[in-house]
Amino acid sequence: MSAPKIPVLPALLLVGAIVGTVAADVGGVPIFRLPAAACLIAYFFLRRADLSPIARRMLALATVLGAAAMALVDDPLDLAIDALRPGLFLAVFVSCVNMLRTAAAQSPLIHRCGVLLTHQPSGRRYTLLSLGSSMAAIVLLFGVINLFGTMVAGTGKPGSTAVRRSMLAILRGFALTPSLSPLAIPFAAISTTYTDLSWSAAAPMIVVGMVALWVLGWVLDFVGGRTVDAAPDSAKMPDGDWTDCLRMVALIGTLMVAVVALKQVSGIALGYCVIFSAPVFALIWLIARRWKGGAALSARFAVRSIVMGMAESRNELAILFAAGVAGVSISHLLPAEAMMHAMQAVSIPSFLIPVAITLIFGLAGQLAFQPVMIFIIIAAVLPDANALGLSPAVLYATYFLAWGIVSITSPFNVCVLVAARLADIDPFTMCWRWNGLYGLLATLLIAVLMATFSIF
Repeated sequence: MSAPKIPVLPALLLVGAIVGTVAADVGGVPIFRLPAAACLIAYFFLRRADLSPIARRMLALATVLGAAAMALVDDPLDLAIDALRPGLFLAVFVSCVNMLRTAAAQSPLIHRCGVLLTHQPSGRRYTLLSLGSSMAAIVLLFGVINLFGTMVAGTGKPGSTAVRRSMLAILRGFALTPSLSPLAIPFAAISTTYTDLSWSAAAPMIVVGMVALWVLGWVLDFVGGRTVDAAPDSAKMPDGDWTDCLRMVALIGTLMVAVVALKQVSGIALGYCVIFSAPVFALIWLIARRWKGGAALSARFAVRSIVMGMAESRNELAILFAAGVAGVSISHLLPAEAMMHAMQAVSIPSFLIPVAITLIFGLAGQLAFQPVMIFIIIAAVLPDANALGLSPAVLYATYFLAWGIVSITSPFNVCVLVAARLADIDPFTMCWRWNGLYGLLATLLIAVLMATFSIF
């Protein structure tokens, strides 16, 4: 059997998109977004046969909305450069983090941790699997659902209580990651949009929200099936070594320290610190795995793995790029200034604003809006937090937590689509029957919690 063909051209196009975007944002030359976008669109064209239906629809929607917005303004070039900014950044951000995901997905350490967590007895499976998924998702992103979910699918019959509980544990654990990691897409999008983001001010509220969401998930799991979920066969249980999990935590901690240290030294935005750090960390990780074969062989293996991984990122990049462009285009099509004046005239109590944002995220997610689109539209229409009498920290915390919830409760989100495929059910069953009660209660819980924080 011949070796798989290495997709060099798609990888080079992604590198071109990365270089152009960094030159535009970090280098302060916005016009470079045009060649960066051209590279990314060429990448999608080359991978068009492998794009999912939802990715194709999102790209078509972004094209239509972008053309409509450009037709209504006096300077369409400026609008195009502005509309490309969030979509390009998110696509480039994910491209770089996916290099890290490629290394993590091939890591025997991560795989051993996954096997250990997915084969736990019924009584402690949800606790360990949800927390383990949160940690692993820092380096695996969506990949944690695919990796751990594949292991779960092999431990029971499709639709069984054991599979349902384990899949929901992975999803709910993943939903906490946006609030934990600077490598997560929400963190990148929010911190880039709100350059004055104060993590230290928002962190206490985010931590309280995360704990509340985890407890809610644990209670629903306990009530909804623990007594009828048979424990895995002890003969098939892996020889668990919990030091592997400690090594995984240490590895992730090292990466986080490197990202934060780069920000402190360089002063550039945290999202771009991830863009610079993740590929270097991924290369070192992959080279270290094959170091016994010699420097040249290990370097060749690392580059080959990353090139192959970059070619497989097409659907995520297409959805995120299109969502970013569509979100900005919609914000230009809406009478934003009139809407801001209307909101100020209505004089909505400040404590209700986090409630409204959380509910809008939840409802829009059920209407096929991607989380990044929802965020961009709200951020464009909503006046400055201080002008609304709302603490910026409360606003940031609301975005983080609402984004995490909708990412696992919308049947149109990539995370849910992957989990539903592995569980051999449709995404609507996953969201509305299996996870519907959690989605409703989690949305209401965060709405009330953020309203309370805004009052006190």
